[in-house]
Amino acid sequence: MKTNDRLLTIANMIALILSFACSSDDPSPNPISNGDPVGPISAIDFKSIPIPTYELVLEAYENISIISPDLLVEESDQLSITLFEEIKQLSNRRSTGNDRILYESLSDKLTEEEWKLVLTNPYKSFLAFLTLKPSFDDSGSSFSCDPNLSLKDTKVDAIRHAYWNALMTLKISDMTFIEDLTNAHESNSDSEAAKLMDLHNNKIGRELALQYPTATGNELLTILLQYDFLFVDKGQPIPETYQGLVYIEGKKIFDVKMKGSLSNPDSGGPWDIEFDIYECGNTIRGNFTITRGAERQDRRFSGTMVDGLILLEVSNPLVFENPRGLYACTGMRMNLTGNEKSLEGRWTSSNCYRGGTVLLSNEN
Repeated sequence: MKTNDRLLTIANMIALILSFACSSDDPSPNPISNGDPVGPISAIDFKSIPIPTYELVLEAYENISIISPDLLVEESDQLSITLFEEIKQLSNRRSTGNDRILYESLSDKLTEEEWKLVLTNPYKSFLAFLTLKPSFDDSGSSFSCDPNLSLKDTKVDAIRHAYWNALMTLKISDMTFIEDLTNAHESNSDSEAAKLMDLHNNKIGRELALQYPTATGNELLTILLQYDFLFVDKGQPIPETYQGLVYIEGKKIFDVKMKGSLSNPDSGGPWDIEFDIYECGNTIRGNFTITRGAERQDRRFSGTMVDGLILLEVSNPLVFENPRGLYACTGMRMNLTGNEKSLEGRWTSSNCYRGGTVLLSNEN
């Protein structure tokens, strides 16, 4: 046998012996894969602590603002590491086992995708999370007229999502990050209908803030509370061109859209009117559009409904809602009677002295 062949044979025998020596009936598990890191955090470290709650992340940011405030000025790996270590310490002192309730509480856990975004964009996440509590508290307290109605998938849920996105848009210039964060929040949604509803309302909130960049948060909330609403049956698509808020639970009798006419002797003749109205306890809110030829005005209103009588106060346009300074009837009030099928009555104004009448019908 040639030398090379002899060496090859010996090598094969050694390999065969080693394979028998290392084999067993209970093989060792496959080695743990490190996986992809999350920013400066290794995959192993990332998996070493439970996904935190929003409350826990906010507490960690608060602690960092006291200990290392200079970190909360821009994106940095050091901020990611400091945030992770702070949350790790906080996690050891309290449970983070609460199930998610879809933003009903700050004690809900982040989704894994949100948690990754927080660690890869810690500064933008800090700014975004500053808007969480105001969006919860302000939208909920403004919609306290339905205290017995579950918040999930209702009109108040629609307002909450839109308002949160509007506040983030006012605070953060990176629209891609805001969309990524809100999409990540929906990655664990428990129903496709709820997910589509939330994604739509998120987008409406961002677009509203971009439309009125000089508006305050309170002004944007005021607009959202008197916005267009559309009830969508579960399983049905949201119309692609619809630019209002949508909800899939909690429809009321007076959640209707009406059309008709509004007379105005002061302006020389009647206007066509489209009325978007929704019910919230004994509160009525909404908006209307009046058109006459090329002329158009959009107005918002709120009021009460008692025994078939609807008393509405029409909001004066905010400065940024009337950039051309068009003449508008101010201090408008409407007294309407009827039902969800038709409404009629008179309106008065502090500067359109003769007032007029309103006739509305529900064509559905």
